Amino acid sequence: MPPPDTTSGSPNGHLSARAPAALALDHISLAFGGVRALTDVSLEVRTGEIRSIIGPNGAGKSSLLNVISGVYQPQSGAVYIDGVPYPRIDPARLAAIGIARTFQNLALFDGLSVLDNIAIARSPRGGGDLLSQFLALPEARRAARKAREEADDLVQFFGLETYRHRRVGSLPYGARKRVELARALIARPRLLLLDEPMAGMNHQDKHDMTQFIRSARDRFSTTVILIEHDLSVVMNLSDRIAVLDFGNKIADGTPTDVRTNDAVIAAYLGVDHDHPQGVTQS
Repeated sequence: MPPPDTTSGSPNGHLSARAPAALALDHISLAFGGVRALTDVSLEVRTGEIRSIIGPNGAGKSSLLNVISGVYQPQSGAVYIDGVPYPRIDPARLAAIGIARTFQNLALFDGLSVLDNIAIARSPRGGGDLLSQFLALPEARRAARKAREEADDLVQFFGLETYRHRRVGSLPYGARKRVELARALIARPRLLLLDEPMAGMNHQDKHDMTQFIRSARDRFSTTVILIEHDLSVVMNLSDRIAVLDFGNKIADGTPTDVRTNDAVIAAYLGVDHDHPQGVTQS
C-alpha cells in the first residue's frame, strides 16, 4: 500500500498526492489481548511542523508514540518515514533513522555535568567503535572534541551556561527538562518525539519551554510530534492537532478547528453536541 501524503483531510478521509510526509501512519491498529489501544488510525506529519496529539486519559496517545518509536509493533497498518515504509522499527536504531524522543520521566545521568549529559548522546552518530574509544585512538578523540563542541553550542542555545559544569541532579526541574531536550537535539534528528515535555512545570517554565521548542524547530529544521496535557500549550504551539479518544482519531486540523469540534468537546467535557462550549485553554 502506498504511503499517505501531506494534504490534510478529515479524520476518516484519505490524503491527496503531494511530496511524502515526514511521518505517515497508515491505518494503524494495536491491541493488547482483547483490549483495543488503537483502531485504524491514520496520521500524517508535514516536514517542519509542530504536530500535537491530544486526548483524554487512556485515549491511546502514548501507544501511538510507542508505535512510532518502535516500542510497540501494530497488528495492522504501516509506518512511513519520508515516504519509506518501516514494517518494524528497531528502537535501538532510532537515531540512525533520524528519530529522537524524550520521555515523561527524565532520563538523565544525575551524576554527570550538563555538558557531559548532552555530549554523551551524540555517540550514535559515529566517531569510532568501542575499541577505538577504549584505546583513545585519534578518531575517537576527534569525535569526543566534536561532541563537546556541539554540546556547548546547545548549552548556550538553551540558556544553560550557568549550569554548564554542574551535576544535572542538582539543577532546578525546568533546567533539567531543557537538558533532556538538548540531549535529544544533539543527534540533529529529522523527527523529534516529545512525550509530555511540560509535565510538572510551573507556568514560567512552560512558557520558556514553549519558546525553546519553537526555536529548536526553526534552527535545526526538525519536525516535532508533541503529546501534552496542557491545552493552552498545545493550542499556542501547534501547527496542527490530532485528537484521539478510546483509540480512535476523532478530529484532525488546526487549533481553531479542533477547539470548536463537537466530538472533541464531547470527549473532553462530556457536553451535549447541540450545546457546544468549546475546548478551553486551561
